[in-house]
Amino acid sequence: MGFIIKNKDNRIPQGYHKAEEKFILDNYFYYDKNGDCNVSKNEWMVAFIKMLGNDMPSLEKEGPNAIMKKIQELSDEFDSYDTDKNGYLEFQEFKKIIENNIYISD
Repeated sequence: MGFIIKNKDNRIPQGYHKAEEKFILDNYFYYDKNGDCNVSKNEWMVAFIKMLGNDMPSLEKEGPNAIMKKIQELSDEFDSYDTDKNGYLEFQEFKKIIENNIYISD
């Protein structure tokens, strides 16, 4: 099984489908590092900053502010999905992120 980030034209690529509930739930608890059944903004940011570390050569090529720009984008993305603005992603909010952005291969 693999996954891709949704393409810009919102079509599901051949051989892919929307994520199923188990995939979403597993990922939710992966991000919920302290086990409180919520994904805090800190948990969200730490997980993605670790991933950014693997992409440092690409970010360096983008220029001196690329890392800060990416961190701001991640923060803004969290805020856009935190619909009740409590600083946490509850499961339904997190589910929307996956449903709106990730496709799973068959």
